[in-house]
Amino acid sequence: MNINLRRLLIAVLLLGLLLPAVALFAKERSEFPDQYKWDLTPLYPTLEALKQEQSRFLADAEKLSAYKGKLGLSAKKFQEALDLYYRLENRLRRMESYAYMAVDSDTRVSESKALKSEIETIRTKFSGIASFIDPEIVALGQKKVNGFLAKNPGLKNYRFGLSETFRRQKHILSQPEEKIMAAAQDLTGQPDSLYSLFTNADLTQDTVTLTDGTKVKMSYAAYEKLRQSLVDSDRVLAFKTLFGQYDRFKRTLAEILYGQMKAHRFNATARHYDSTLAAALDYPGIDTRIYTSLIEAAHQNFGTFHRYLKLKARALGKTKLDYTDIYLPFTRDVSIPAPYPQAQELLLQALAPLGEEYVNTVREAFQQRWIDVYPNDGKDQGAYSNGWAYEIHPYILLNYNDLYGDLLTLAHEMGHTMHSYFSNKNQPFPTADYSTFVAEVASTFNENLMNDYMLKKVTSDQEKFYLLGNFLDNSIRGTFFRQIQFAEFELMIHQRVEKGEALTDDVLNKMFLDLARQYYGHDQGVADVPDFIAAEWSVIPHFYYNYYVYQYSTSIAAASLLSQKVLDGEPGARDAYYNHLLKAGGSDNPVRLLQQAGADMTNPAAYQALMDRANRYMDEMEKLLDKMEKAKKAGK
Repeated sequence: MNINLRRLLIAVLLLGLLLPAVALFAKERSEFPDQYKWDLTPLYPTLEALKQEQSRFLADAEKLSAYKGKLGLSAKKFQEALDLYYRLENRLRRMESYAYMAVDSDTRVSESKALKSEIETIRTKFSGIASFIDPEIVALGQKKVNGFLAKNPGLKNYRFGLSETFRRQKHILSQPEEKIMAAAQDLTGQPDSLYSLFTNADLTQDTVTLTDGTKVKMSYAAYEKLRQSLVDSDRVLAFKTLFGQYDRFKRTLAEILYGQMKAHRFNATARHYDSTLAAALDYPGIDTRIYTSLIEAAHQNFGTFHRYLKLKARALGKTKLDYTDIYLPFTRDVSIPAPYPQAQELLLQALAPLGEEYVNTVREAFQQRWIDVYPNDGKDQGAYSNGWAYEIHPYILLNYNDLYGDLLTLAHEMGHTMHSYFSNKNQPFPTADYSTFVAEVASTFNENLMNDYMLKKVTSDQEKFYLLGNFLDNSIRGTFFRQIQFAEFELMIHQRVEKGEALTDDVLNKMFLDLARQYYGHDQGVADVPDFIAAEWSVIPHFYYNYYVYQYSTSIAAASLLSQKVLDGEPGARDAYYNHLLKAGGSDNPVRLLQQAGADMTNPAAYQALMDRANRYMDEMEKLLDKMEKAKKAGK
């Protein structure tokens, strides 16, 4: 019945993209007006209300135990148990949402951390209480359960979940074993929590002096901004300082990551999977060949990626690109600032092809404080959308720095939010959750609309060149190849642990550096990848998410196909996108849902279409660059 704890769905966008802008390094949270901070009162009007719910939840959850051993007595009894389980799950998610966001607002607040820890313990206990359900359903047999479904219309919302339980039945353990697995969640989730706490709250941040004399504390938000600096020495300083801060603790961080890999291995082995990859992808019903063929697609298209790197070097006036140059815009002569108020209006206009209901809901998100906008000291890094609480609107966490890349991040996370909003609105709670395999489609779809809108809005060759380059930076380097590089690294470190081999800091540094140099053509003279990049693995939180990042790459390919159909006005394209993706939640296999929406990810042509688009853009950029270089020589 899909009752296993699923990690709070987040879409952390670590693709800081483009322009230097007004300095907006972290301040104290109290310095920002409330309008820029999310309002958590729709979840609970007061902290006391949450604590009251917290205090009575487990007593209510124990009522579920009365159904143990009785699911097969009748279709009515079967439905009563499932109804009660999902009511409890719904309540718990609301508590979890509040607790996670309270901590992420400021990870230094001890009371919030204690609350999160207490609710995580409640989750573990609830998982133990409910652990009898899946094994008992499997023991009943599919024939009997199908009979219940035929007799009782009240079970219709559980039909797909029940079919998925029987699909995975050989990996569902006995009731005592499932109870042990539930109790182990506190342990197996600890490395992720430890990494987040250490890197957000306790990691030492150095203060550096920039070329102009400005002193900056090297938080992650500061690094995201400075890595786009047009001053080479400041940019290199940001890379070396940020990576150096993590590298000082590389032995500790390596051990934390090793612990997470062992946790994944434990879960896979205990559930009788051949590999951690098979275990992670089986839950949503994804064939492992999609993962491995994606890596193959990246390697087969290194020519396109290296063409992009060489084009960027030419645009920047360099003979060869350095890794510290990859976040620079293609041109230093264009500035498209994106202050937050302006960004809201631009996004509303860009999303117009999706219709009035979509745009009005985005406007409501801006007006009703669904979004936590600016970076503050102690705030969780990156960005995400949280649609975990079913009956409450989703929320967005940003670290907005008024860069054009931040506008794209806003568009991206709003895509997640609208996906959650429409799924929750149109699906019953048991099928409202969408698979992580489709989670990044709606987000990157919005980025494509934003890019298309801006390309039509600008008038100069320089601005068009900048935006075409922005697409390549974001979609081709940042989302497609970079995330596949991470996916391949993640597969490699899992496979190493599966073989019983240790993950030390030196091993991780070498594996990451070697792979980065392969992707960026270091040995072929395409781009230089300096030694200190070896520490970048320790900066990436995605490696704790159990084979998550590959979906950024499959999604960018799917989103490219689907958004182009909508922009071209293809008959039925918008309705297919709404009905089979935005509103569909988890009502069917995610690969099948994407096929019905118009993107078949089992077909290699889905990836080739994205590469073809990238090469068309580069053809156009080369022509523009020829024209601009010719004009520059002529003194125009």
